[in-house]
Amino acid sequence: MTSDKFLQLLNGVVITVISDNQEVVEEWLNNIPGSWGKLAGQAIILAKRSIGRALVEDERLLVWNHLWYHLQKFKLDKKINI
Repeated sequence: MTSDKFLQLLNGVVITVISDNQEVVEEWLNNIPGSWGKLAGQAIILAKRSIGRALVEDERLLVWNHLWYHLQKFKLDKKINI
């Protein structure tokens, strides 16, 4: 898989995980223990399904990093709009 295709996959995974897990995102915004793990796990499961195989360590780290970046951006955007 090319890096461009993997980036497209990452974007799709993040959008889906955030939109399908709004309650957990709210928990994460409120620092509820376990909320990050739920979101991170959902992202890995979805990425594995999309690729059709298990992820290697570097791919898992990229998935988590991409999700974390977008959650932090969402958190900042939410604070700015309050």
